[in-house]
This record gives sequence, C-alpha cells and structure tokens, in this order.
Amino acid sequence: MNIPFPSSSSSTRLDRLAALWNAGQSTPDEEQELRRLLAADADARYDDLRAALAYVAEARRRAALAARPAPVAPRPAKKRRLPIMQRVAAAACFATLAIGALWMVERQHSAATGGCVAWVNGQKVEDSERVIDLMAESLENVGLNEQRESVVETKMQDLLDGW
Repeated sequence: MNIPFPSSSSSTRLDRLAALWNAGQSTPDEEQELRRLLAADADARYDDLRAALAYVAEARRRAALAARPAPVAPRPAKKRRLPIMQRVAAAACFATLAIGALWMVERQHSAATGGCVAWVNGQKVEDSERVIDLMAESLENVGLNEQRESVVETKMQDLLDGW
C-alpha cells in the first residue's frame, strides 16, 4: 500500500473530514478517505478519532457477520438400512434354510439307521421288524388290566351296575 506523505492541504482536508465525521454528517466515501488520511498522519491529536473509527469498523463487521445466515453444517451421511419388511423377509429366509438343512441332515441320519428305533428296558432296538413287533404287542396291551380284561368294559359295567 502506498501511503502519501501528509501535506498541509491534506491536513486541512483531514480536519474538515474529522469535523464532518464527529458531527455524523460524513458519507461512506468521506469516511473511507478519512481513514486513509489518518493512516498517513501520525499526529497524536487524532488518536481518539482513530480509536473511534476502529471501534465503529469492528461493530459494523460484527453486525454484518450476525446478519449473515449461519452456515449449515453438512448432515452426516445416514447409514443405509434395509426397510423393516426386507429385514424380516431376510430373517425368515435364513430361518427356513437353516430348518430345511437340519431336517435334511436328520432325515439322512434316520435313513442310515433304519428309521425305526425302540428302547426296551434301556436297550436300543434298531431292527425295523423287531420294533414293529414290539409296537403291535404294546397296542394289544392297551386298555387291558392284570387279568387281561378290558379296563373300559369293566368300568362301563361298574357304572351300569350302580344304577
């Protein structure tokens, strides 16, 4: 910045602009010229005027900042989540596949072992024909008491006899 050396004419101009500014009658252009002339003149008489101009300039700067809308901070990127129905469908598909896989493993295991298993007195019986014979024997014994009589028939007879 090239600051001219103050001359007597600029000193007169400085006095005139200072008087206008103090009276509140200076234009923005005259105020700018006053600042320029004060920067070139080191006279201590104008120290109060320099301080007042600096104070006013700072107040204007702060008012301009306050009048500006506040900058909007960018919103953080949202984590993309699947809609609830898609998550439920994915979970259902996974559960179906898991259950199907377990069923297939169990089916292959039971096919390898013959498919029929019975436990008789703590012993495992895997022979299919023996298991079917044991089942038929159990079905014959259902509903019979110790005297090999039908429990249902005796209970019905007791009810009818009581009438």
